[in-house]
Amino acid sequence: MDAQTQSDSADPAPAPGADGGAALDGQIARMLAVWRSQRASTILATALEQRIGQLRSDRSGKLAVFRAETRRVEILQCEAQIRKFPPLVIDEPPVVGGSDLAPNPVELTLAALGACQEIMYSICAELMGVRLDEVEVSVKGFMDLRGMFDVDPHPAPGFTRVEYRTRLKSAEPEARLRALAEMVESHCPVLDIFTRPIPVKGSVEFLTCEGS
Repeated sequence: MDAQTQSDSADPAPAPGADGGAALDGQIARMLAVWRSQRASTILATALEQRIGQLRSDRSGKLAVFRAETRRVEILQCEAQIRKFPPLVIDEPPVVGGSDLAPNPVELTLAALGACQEIMYSICAELMGVRLDEVEVSVKGFMDLRGMFDVDPHPAPGFTRVEYRTRLKSAEPEARLRALAEMVESHCPVLDIFTRPIPVKGSVEFLTCEGS
């Protein structure tokens, strides 16, 4: 049956009204959702194909370098400049003297872990041909604040442990989703940063104030 025959034999669309209008709106919404999903998948697939191709052809082993610049604005409030994006505000809650205008640094590290997991789920699902409808990650970090404030020399100043829970919504078989999760767990950059000791090198520059 060709397209013209299908069009002639199809039931006419319901006239706008209490029932017909709602049904038509729902159908259009579903069509738009499918179109956006397919378009996003096409854009992602094209970008991944190009990037992976570049990495395979480049044998130099050159490292990608990521940068961020931060500065103190007032009291405990800071701004981070990353590429050409608007400044990212970072603050602390009033309990430690901040204004609570924005998340604090450790909260942002947890958000980075969750977001990186979700991004990797999208990438790996595309590479593996797995359909994902929703991905959500909840992350918690536990910290003994006595270490940060030098009340007790024994606790570490950072997290003592981090827990995260990922929720996947998909019609795929559980075996495929487990394989996807394993792929993400072994290739998530921020999870790797959290779990693998890496060298960190820092320096401090001392500037003299005018008139001092």
